[in-house]
Amino acid sequence: TTATNNFVAAVGITSGRNIQLVDAGAIDLGASAITGTLAVTATTGGDITDSAAISVGGTSTFTAANGQDIILDSASTYTGTVAFVGTTLANVTINDSGAFDLAALTLTGNLSVTSGGAISDSGVIDVDGTSSFTTGSANIDIDNATGNGLTGAVSFTTTGTGDVTFDNGTTAINLGTVSVGQNLEVQSGGAITDSGIITVGGTASFTTDLSDKPITINSQNAISGQVTFSTTGTDGDVNFDNGATAISLGVISTGDIGG
Repeated sequence: TTATNNFVAAVGITSGRNIQLVDAGAIDLGASAITGTLAVTATTGGDITDSAAISVGGTSTFTAANGQDIILDSASTYTGTVAFVGTTLANVTINDSGAFDLAALTLTGNLSVTSGGAISDSGVIDVDGTSSFTTGSANIDIDNATGNGLTGAVSFTTTGTGDVTFDNGTTAINLGTVSVGQNLEVQSGGAITDSGIITVGGTASFTTDLSDKPITINSQNAISGQVTFSTTGTDGDVNFDNGATAISLGVISTGDIGG
C-alpha cells in the first residue's frame, strides 16, 4: 500500500482474500481471484485498467486522481458493490458477468456498463458525457429516487424479457440508441428527446413530471407495444414518429400532440 509503488507490468493476484494495491502512476490489473475485498488506487496521473478477468467476492473500490479513467472492460465478476472514487473522474467502463449495482458516481466524460445480469443504481449518477447500459434478458433500473443527472445521450440494450426503467431526476433526457426486449419506462423533470433509434418489443411510456417540458421522440423509431405519454402545462407538447411501425397509443396526458 506504499504510495510510491510503481508497477510497470500488469498486477495479478493469483489467490487472495482482502487486497489493497496502490500505484504512483497508472495500474493495469491482470488475472485475479480475490475472495474478499479489493481496493485499487492510482495516486497521481494514471488510469486504472484491466488486461484480464478479475473475480472479487466482496466489495471493490477503484480510486483514481482527477481527470483519469477507470476502464475495466474484461468480462469479470464483481459480487459486491463496486465504487469508483475520484473528485473529477473522466471516463468509466465496467464489464461484470453478473448483476451490477452502481454506487454514487460523478464523471466529466462517458460511462459504459455491461452486465450479464441486472443493472441497478444505489447512488446518484452524474455523467457529463454519454452513458450506455447493456445486459442480456435481465432488467436495467436506473431510477435513483434522489435523482440522477445523465447529461449526454443515454443508450440501453436488453434482449428477451429485459425491461428498462430510467428516471433522470430534473435533468433533460437525450435517448441515444435504445433496444429493449420488453418494456421501456422513461421519466424526467426536463424535456425528453431522442438522437438515436428506439426499438422496443413491448410497451413504452414517457413522462415529464415538471410543467411545460415537451417530449420529442421522432427518429423513425420502432416501438411495437402500446405507447403512453404524460406532460403538464401548455408547453408540454408531444411529437412522436414511429417510423414504419404501427402505433398503438395508450393513455395520453399532454398539452398538444403531433407526429
